Amino acid sequence: MRAEESVGRESDPAARAFELAASWNDAEQYERAEKAATEGLAHAPQAPGLLLQRARSNVGRQRWRRAAEDLHSALAIDPEYAPALLMLGVVQSQLARYVDAEQHILEALRIDPTWSYAYVAYGDLMSRTGHDAKAARLWRKALELDPQSAEAHQRLALAHVEENDTARAVAHARKGLELDPGDIAGSASLAASLLTSGRAFRARQVLREALSVDPSNAQLEEAWLEADRCCRWIYFPAYLFDVVTRRLPGKQFLPWAVFVGLSMVARQQEWDWRYWGPISIAYVAFCIYTWIASWLVGLWIKLVPPKF
Repeated sequence: MRAEESVGRESDPAARAFELAASWNDAEQYERAEKAATEGLAHAPQAPGLLLQRARSNVGRQRWRRAAEDLHSALAIDPEYAPALLMLGVVQSQLARYVDAEQHILEALRIDPTWSYAYVAYGDLMSRTGHDAKAARLWRKALELDPQSAEAHQRLALAHVEENDTARAVAHARKGLELDPGDIAGSASLAASLLTSGRAFRARQVLREALSVDPSNAQLEEAWLEADRCCRWIYFPAYLFDVVTRRLPGKQFLPWAVFVGLSMVARQQEWDWRYWGPISIAYVAFCIYTWIASWLVGLWIKLVPPKF
């Protein structure tokens, strides 16, 4: 049963309070949402929907234990209230109670096996506990149930970033952002996909636009700083080298192994040093540069701080 389905059982003042609290939560006005839900509960203390909305207001402010208390109260009234079960699973995941979190999410899915977002949340839990392959399967299941799920597209974009599958990462990120243009998470997943594909300047632009919407978002700021770091000319060649070599077996060690092998062949075949020598020196110099590039760009950032 969804949150709105419980409202019909509540009195009119409680129903109005539920709608008001839900709208304040949607607008991320969590203090007002909590106040509206609490006022509604004064009229209908046994309304699980109002307890859920008050829990949402606490989740929005990362007050996990308070949210858990309201969710347990809601489930004591209606043990098969799927929205409360799912949210409690999310809250318990934040409290590192992973076994309990999984049990509640699975219970929510038992009640409503076609709920796309429940699969997204279950995938989030699996990703958080290191089960990345299972997480990706769950997100794909969510997308199968709801092809318009922006959350599933965003999660799959980040999963493909980890797999170095940049084409799929960018495709999912763009689709997620298309479905929910105002979602900051969508901008973050698109930027991560672009950064992995070698388009650091575009990634920086996407993050700058997201920061103009939410300037206090610390995660966005950290991501923008990383993109800006990759765009600095003193680090850009090392960044591109990393983009290319991370797709190779052995990553950056493969070009080095090829170079060592060619050097041995050059000595045995007595290749002309006038041609082979400058190439060898240039490659060794580039290797040295890649080893110190992080230090160089860090120094450069201190001298020329980034500007948002």
